[in-house]
Amino acid sequence: RQKISGSEDSIAFVTAGGTIVYKELGEDETIIVDSGSVLAHDETVQLGITPNGRFCTFLCGGEGCCSTTLSGPGKAEKR
Repeated sequence: RQKISGSEDSIAFVTAGGTIVYKELGEDETIIVDSGSVLAHDETVQLGITPNGRFCTFLCGGEGCCSTTLSGPGKAEKR
C-alpha cells in the first residue's frame, strides 16, 4: 500500500487503464469490486475481502477466489 501526501495545492499523477469511476460511499455503504480494480480511497474507507461464491465457482469461473469490499464513509476510485 502506498500513501500520497502533500499540501492542499499539491498535484499527483496516477496512471490507470480503462474507465475510472469515482464513488462517494455513504455511512455503512459497501461495494464489491475486482481486487485489481481499486486505485485509491480515503483513510475512512475500510478495505476487506469476500469470497466469490462456492469452491467450484472460483475454481472454474475465472474470477479468482476473492473480491475486494470497500465500506464507507469516504471516497473511493476504481477502474
